[in-house]
Amino acid sequence: QGDDELHLRPRPRRLLLNSAAPGEPHLAGLRGERVREWSTVTRGPRHRLDRIEVAGSSMAPRLQPLVRLRPGDPFVDAVLAADVAGMAELYRREGYAEVAIDTAVSSTAGADDRARLVTAVVTVTEGIRSFVESVAFEGNRAMSDGVLRSLAALETGQPFYVPEVNAAADAIALEY
Repeated sequence: QGDDELHLRPRPRRLLLNSAAPGEPHLAGLRGERVREWSTVTRGPRHRLDRIEVAGSSMAPRLQPLVRLRPGDPFVDAVLAADVAGMAELYRREGYAEVAIDTAVSSTAGADDRARLVTAVVTVTEGIRSFVESVAFEGNRAMSDGVLRSLAALETGQPFYVPEVNAAADAIALEY
């Protein structure tokens, strides 16, 4: 067993005839026979995060706590994608409804051939920031504006966030 290969133990497995889904190969002649499977995994270089750069953001200090990857950690693309999704949600909550966030990942050789250092560049295109200009109720005869305002929980000047506006409409509809 070399350093670059990992051999997994065989697992005896019983194959059942007629259990394959339509279109899968038929295993004729193996009814109840034991079959041994071997898997060989060849390791490639380990990817470790060198750094994450954020460009185009006016909220960079507020984004940092959302990034779970730290320098030296194993780089996992799915973790970066989840962190970027959290960044986009923070922007939407702050009134940037059309924010776009792109990532670019590059790697360079590390100290030895079995390590790669990854740099991730997160580029934010914020777009226009929107705020609630005013809150008005028209056509209402069942409740006072004060009751509606307390149900809506929207304030002039707060960042415009579509889910909050929808929640306000739902709260009013439930009480109406």
